[in-house]
Amino acid sequence: MDNGSTTLEQRMKFAASSDAAAVLEEFDSRVDGHYNEEVTTSRIKFGDNVVTNHNKHVILKRLYRSFVNIFIIALAIIDVLWPVTAIIQGEEIDYAYIVILTTLILISGTMTFIQETRSSNAAAKLLNMVTTIITLRREGVEIEVDSSDLVVGDIVILDAGDMVPADVRIIKSNHLKVDQSALTGESGGVTKTDGPQNADDGIMGCTNMAFMGSNVLSGSAEAVVVAVGDDTIFGSMAEKLSRKKDATTYDKGTKAITSVLVKLMIYLVPPVFIIMLVKGYFNDGGFEFDTVKYAIIFAITLAIGLMPEMLATIVSTNLAKGSIDMSKKKVIVKEATSIQNLGAMDVLCSDKTGTLTQNRISVHDCADIHGNSSHMVEVFTCLNSSNLKSSTNQIDWAIQEYAEEYGFTAELEQYPYVADVPFD
Repeated sequence: MDNGSTTLEQRMKFAASSDAAAVLEEFDSRVDGHYNEEVTTSRIKFGDNVVTNHNKHVILKRLYRSFVNIFIIALAIIDVLWPVTAIIQGEEIDYAYIVILTTLILISGTMTFIQETRSSNAAAKLLNMVTTIITLRREGVEIEVDSSDLVVGDIVILDAGDMVPADVRIIKSNHLKVDQSALTGESGGVTKTDGPQNADDGIMGCTNMAFMGSNVLSGSAEAVVVAVGDDTIFGSMAEKLSRKKDATTYDKGTKAITSVLVKLMIYLVPPVFIIMLVKGYFNDGGFEFDTVKYAIIFAITLAIGLMPEMLATIVSTNLAKGSIDMSKKKVIVKEATSIQNLGAMDVLCSDKTGTLTQNRISVHDCADIHGNSSHMVEVFTCLNSSNLKSSTNQIDWAIQEYAEEYGFTAELEQYPYVADVPFD
């Protein structure tokens, strides 16, 4: 099999379904690892172990998003129409009003830009704090390198607490258990083996494969790297997440307001302009220049009156304040417009995977259907899990810890165990 001409899917399936010796041979590697010249060759062929940042030109995009929206466009239109009206009337231009409108535009856009920049910088600093140093074997010697230096064919040494630095095929497993919750959404460890697997039902189900972003819970292993960077499962997920996002509640609200303003202008401004022309025609006995001029002025004035001058600043101020309030609660909001979605929530439901948590399940309170704390619910919950000592379910473990911590053990002994009725 020529790995240079195969697709990524074929390469992964081959790695999962073949024995360790065939996989090592396929990637020009061996148990002692690559030779130095092979590292360069592999890097040229398969690339670096770096997931591409798909948010290119992020500052320009943020500037565009901050200054190009319906509210600021409305202010800009007024800013242009105001001096036009004065010129038509032959009056002196009110520069103070123009300065005020321009200031509102700058304040609105700048506030949004600064807040989003601060949030993005904070998120970037958090990511930069996480450096992954991994152990690998090259030329028979175990060395420590940054995960970005990995290449396809490298032999990686995995131990408890390590993060899997790339998509790898396990060639030697010693009771290895891996947490794949970041990829699959399922909490709990997955036992990994080193024998060939049937990959027809999907790579994620193969227990001889471990994937970038997973964490080693226990055991140890040696594995050969089969995919790096954007070719990994994690890299493909990052690429999908970078695609155009669905409209937020804020976007939908802005679109609705835009629709209302446009319809008002269409339904009111042209008819008013025509009415003023007709009125001037009958009053002046024809279409004089002044008739047309005053009709235009009146229509422009009406259009300006329909524009919400302060709305852009008010909205930006509220979104910025919301972002600041969330940051005080240790929540980073990268896009200010997301505040609208957060504010519209009644209940936030998060699964148990650790996406927003430490991936450690614990019980803090038990409530009835009305949302009130209930001791009976605590008792029933603890009873349901008290006889499941051999359970591998982390929820059962958390409930048992809760019962021991808050002293329910003695109370539970009042209820003798009869039988288990499995949940259907």
